Amino acid sequence: MAYLNSDTIAPLLGKQVKVNLKGPEAKVGILFHVATDHFMLQTEKEMIYYNLDHVKSVSLDTTTVPEITGSMFLNPIQGSSITEVLGALHYKWVKINRGGPEHVEGILINVASDHILLLVKSELVRITLFHIKSFSTIDTVIKEVPAKIVEA
Repeated sequence: MAYLNSDTIAPLLGKQVKVNLKGPEAKVGILFHVATDHFMLQTEKEMIYYNLDHVKSVSLDTTTVPEITGSMFLNPIQGSSITEVLGALHYKWVKINRGGPEHVEGILINVASDHILLLVKSELVRITLFHIKSFSTIDTVIKEVPAKIVEA
C-alpha cells in the first residue's frame, strides 16, 4: 500500500492546503512543518499534527493566497517524529483523532515507543501510536496530576 511521504508534500510548505477530502479528519490550513512521519497544519483555530500513514490526500488550493502573520503560529512543536512531539506534550490536554467514533480528549500522561497513556475523566486509556491519525493540544491549564496516576 502506498502512502504519502514527506518528500511528496514538502514542496507545499507555507501554502494553503486541504488535508483529506472529506470526513472528520479533513481540514484546511497552512502547511507549517513536514517531518518524516508527520506534518503540522495551522488552521484558523489551532495547530494540528497529522500522522502521514493515515493521510489519504493533500490538495493545494490555487485560488487563495494565505495571509501569514507572526501571531498565527502559537508555540508549535517541531519534532522530528510523532513520539518526540507527543513527548513534548506531557501533562497537556490533547485531542486525539479529531473526529469520528475514535476521537478522545484527555491529559497525556505518558508516551512509550508504541503507545500513549491518556487520562480520560477517571480512566487511563492506552492508544497505540499506529492508530493515531491526528492530534492537537487544547488550551487548558492543568494544575496538578494526582501522584498515583503519574506512577502508573
